[in-house]
Amino acid sequence: MDFPWYQRPHTRPQFRPNIDLLSTDLSAKDRRILLEKAILQAKKLALRKFPAAEYTTIRGTNLTATQTAAFREKLTCWTMGQWIRDEQNSFRLKHLQEPIYSSCDHKFYKTHKESEKREETKYVWKPYSQACPVSRKVSSARWCKLLKGRNMLLVGDLAHYQYHELFLDTFRDDPTVCFGELNCKDHTICKHKDTRLRYVRNDILSTIRKFHNRDQGHPLANIVEWPFVSSNMLSSYPILILSRTTQLDDNDVLFTRRLIHTMKVIRETSPDALVIYQSSSIGHPFCQDAERPLSKELSDDELKRLPYGWSETKRRNAIAKTIVEASGGIYLDLAAMTDLRPDGHIGQGDCLRYCIPGPLDATMQIYYNVFLELEKGA
Repeated sequence: MDFPWYQRPHTRPQFRPNIDLLSTDLSAKDRRILLEKAILQAKKLALRKFPAAEYTTIRGTNLTATQTAAFREKLTCWTMGQWIRDEQNSFRLKHLQEPIYSSCDHKFYKTHKESEKREETKYVWKPYSQACPVSRKVSSARWCKLLKGRNMLLVGDLAHYQYHELFLDTFRDDPTVCFGELNCKDHTICKHKDTRLRYVRNDILSTIRKFHNRDQGHPLANIVEWPFVSSNMLSSYPILILSRTTQLDDNDVLFTRRLIHTMKVIRETSPDALVIYQSSSIGHPFCQDAERPLSKELSDDELKRLPYGWSETKRRNAIAKTIVEASGGIYLDLAAMTDLRPDGHIGQGDCLRYCIPGPLDATMQIYYNVFLELEKGA
């Protein structure tokens, strides 16, 4: 069968992106070579825009160059690990926002007691190395102090909107109102020192300044680009949490040039913005078959069988890491965690987004640890 979570054979989805953008006909060795070349090209182009001497640290922090290198090593260490079943210590959020993310709970508690928990919420993320323990407890009060009144702006595709929900569930104990998933108004997440969170949908992190009237006043269904790089917006939100769809019709060179341009515009407009770029995850076809996390990442042959261009995600993420770090940002590889979770998806045809509570709850622990660690350099 195509994937390890399948309980029976399934037909492969018919949709395929432009065949010229796929590397599925190459051997595993040739795909590794392609990845390494893409990284070298991205580094070469990024260094032209972001001179190494000027970008030795993470902008928006007080980390030294030495501390920056150590911090990035720790980030990698945190996201290299495995899911361990540990019902007593698993971190679960109480979801109070968009109802679609509660659909798993809604279905489960029709036939189970309130004291019972869904199987996919019984796992904890554990790094392989004991040298980088993750603080499991998340204190919203402490996190608010770490933010120091800095507003956060989430920009990305529809899958990235989940993190808007997760942050709200982590910081707030009451629901908010958000009209749709395109351009949500800001929400207060810390009251003592007013701190706000906002989401803007821009699938390709484009630098347009005005919304284009593309379809009689409505955005096109396939690609949405709401402006986010105006000086007004960036000055209001000194923390940016970005993610970019990797499955669209652009090749590696275009993907590279576009992301470099976006980071250049951000740095020119808001030089000291703290930019956190989140890796893009794969989806898990026929996720309703999955009953547990994967014990290891998918092989290259398995990755090549993924539909919708997900076969190229690993290389695009590597390109993004190179560019974001070269421009003084933080690259957070949460996909290393979520790619191992075919279980816990919303399902019913949605095998990219997850239910809350679910596998993504642990990503809030990682984010919390990021801010704890950055404070050490203050």
